[in-house]
Amino acid sequence: MNLSDATDFVWTHHADGVLAAAGVALAAPWLGIQLGARRSSALGLAVPKLASCGVALAYFFASTPAAGAELVEPDQMTRILFASIVAGLGMTIAAFTRRGQMQVGSIALPLFLLAIAARDLLFLESAFGDLGAAIEGPGRLLLIDPDDRSLAVATGLLGLAILATLWRPVSDAAFDPTDLRTRGGRPALRDLLLYLFVAAFVGVVTPLVGDDLVLGLLVLPPIILRPFAWSAASFPWLATSGSVTGVGLGFVVAVERDWPVGVSILVALPVTCLAVGLLASPLRVRQLLIARSTSARAGHR
Repeated sequence: MNLSDATDFVWTHHADGVLAAAGVALAAPWLGIQLGARRSSALGLAVPKLASCGVALAYFFASTPAAGAELVEPDQMTRILFASIVAGLGMTIAAFTRRGQMQVGSIALPLFLLAIAARDLLFLESAFGDLGAAIEGPGRLLLIDPDDRSLAVATGLLGLAILATLWRPVSDAAFDPTDLRTRGGRPALRDLLLYLFVAAFVGVVTPLVGDDLVLGLLVLPPIILRPFAWSAASFPWLATSGSVTGVGLGFVVAVERDWPVGVSILVALPVTCLAVGLLASPLRVRQLLIARSTSARAGHR
């Protein structure tokens, strides 16, 4: 199957999955950038796994129906609720760890590992067993229905709108907390609210598209595209561009090579992010030349 045929096949048979993943890709890199600005990038690994643990917890509680009731899978809203609660608890712990001057990585990595272990054990002990893990696993993107697609796209657009509107005040808490305090602001409160927003966003989208995809979108684009950004304002838009194109390329590669979709997107993300970064390099060079010229003129004065 050539590239054109693979693209047509993806759009014909997997349009819902593409749109859902692209919707998440609109906002997830913005959140990853804010975590990185707080030296909390490791939370990008932990919070999707915590949300996945919440999904497993929903399956576990659904394994003990009332007497005489039929055993049924937890519905999507129940999975999202449990995912958001567990992710929120983990991010609250991380926020207070940061406030206590500890390295966030010292709690993020244990949370990451414990969430994976707890998720696997909860699925194992539930009445659904391997079925629950399979439903929420790497093939999740191929099972998305129109309602889930609409929710993922709406969540991504809403998250993007909120972050773009509040980017400056949220960034102030990370880059210049001392100045914020002198102006009467509370950077610790803003950090906590950001962490809870991350938990809510990830808690909604993880049951829809899977934790590995969310993890990749939170972590990879901010790390890869940071050296290519020519200004603070350009960074999140570059990351979003690399993410959305990575989702599209990942689906095409999955169809053409017969690979799992989630794995294909994770492989495609570094490629598309580097491509976007290289295309943006002239703007980065131009900005550096302008800065040097301005500095040189100021020195002559």
